[in-house]
Amino acid sequence: MRACLLVVALVAVTGCGDIPQEASKAQQPAASAGPAIEKPRPPAPQYDAAAFSDLSAALAALGTAAEAGDQEGITKADMWLVHQGASAVLPCADILQNGASDAQRVAVTRVLVQLPGGKQALLAATDVDSKIVRINVIQALSRIQPVDAEIIAACVKAMDDKEPQVQQQAIAALGKMGPAAKGTVPRIQKILNDTNYNQTVRDQARKTLKEIDPRKGLMGLNE
Repeated sequence: MRACLLVVALVAVTGCGDIPQEASKAQQPAASAGPAIEKPRPPAPQYDAAAFSDLSAALAALGTAAEAGDQEGITKADMWLVHQGASAVLPCADILQNGASDAQRVAVTRVLVQLPGGKQALLAATDVDSKIVRINVIQALSRIQPVDAEIIAACVKAMDDKEPQVQQQAIAALGKMGPAAKGTVPRIQKILNDTNYNQTVRDQARKTLKEIDPRKGLMGLNE
């Protein structure tokens, strides 16, 4: 009898197998984060023909918005001005040359690149007094399609600008034009090999040569 009680006691203590343990936090599967909820995008701005009374009002609003960093205001004025077509070229060109603030002048370059006849106004502004405006003029010219000899010539001229940042932007613009700017390769190669140029400018020259003609981009520096 005592032996039977001992066996029953042992079974009660040990059970019929391992006692299941609660999984540790490290072992528990991570909770599902669930599907990401995409925030609704704001509606695209719409052209409002009655937004401004005339070109002067639109240009003034563009300048105010540009100075404040108001992207919605910039887009509204930009869209209105572009819809005015060729009639907006001369007022925009005047702002580009004589505007009261660089912010307004830069904003105008983005209008002119969309206007028929805007190219000539941009070409005439490649030597304005402001460095930041000159940089943006070159950027605007590089976006005009198709690329032509006048645009390439303006970028080549800008490579001689007194400011390294303008030189760099001019060289970068030629790189975006690809094989269309192949005639500028000797000039860019000369900059690459000239230690008198800013190193950032020379690095840009190497990159641009690869974009225009990969074989030229592999040529080493004469140092």
